[in-house]
Amino acid sequence: MMYCENCGKQISDDANVCPYCGQPTSSPAAASPIAHASFSAGSLQNKTVAGMSIFRFALCVFGALHVLGFFFLSYAKLSGAGWLLSSVLPKKMTALSYISFTFDMADMGLADGGTVILNTVVCLLPMLVGLLVLKNGITCKNKKRYLHSVILGVVALLIYMLLGASMASCESAGYDLTSGAVLGCLLSLLTAAAAAGGFLMDPSVKQ
Repeated sequence: MMYCENCGKQISDDANVCPYCGQPTSSPAAASPIAHASFSAGSLQNKTVAGMSIFRFALCVFGALHVLGFFFLSYAKLSGAGWLLSSVLPKKMTALSYISFTFDMADMGLADGGTVILNTVVCLLPMLVGLLVLKNGITCKNKKRYLHSVILGVVALLIYMLLGASMASCESAGYDLTSGAVLGCLLSLLTAAAAAGGFLMDPSVKQ
């Protein structure tokens, strides 16, 4: 077996053209041990994990983390005098608990229906973004998917910033902001970076 000089994938010694990228192959004699060692080390764009490129795998991981963040990522927590209300307020304010909190506020007449709908939509958006990024990572076959994921990463960044600002309004109830929004922003930047890397360097997808 030898390695394609263009994409680095292993191909048959008898192949005249790489079946993966279409690049004409050199003679078997040219596939020296040094060349084998070079391509076995591989460059970043040729590395694969679980049968997919490292960029697609990263999108799958980051997309799943966005979804899990909806349930577990803490944006604020009760502190100080707020603990006196711990029997009626969630001790940690995640996106999920914030939705429940706004519905409780509406039941007590302290929030209108428009506020409840707006807060619910904003809190659900990171999960939706995560599902779309995960889908792109699994099904990515062209660069448009990567470009789509770059946009989703930027959108997620804006959403987490908005969530952080929204949670700041809960300080009057005794909540102190935690690093949840910051972690969400970091995750969004990593998502956009992985998608941009795939757009520029992943040879396994079409234009």
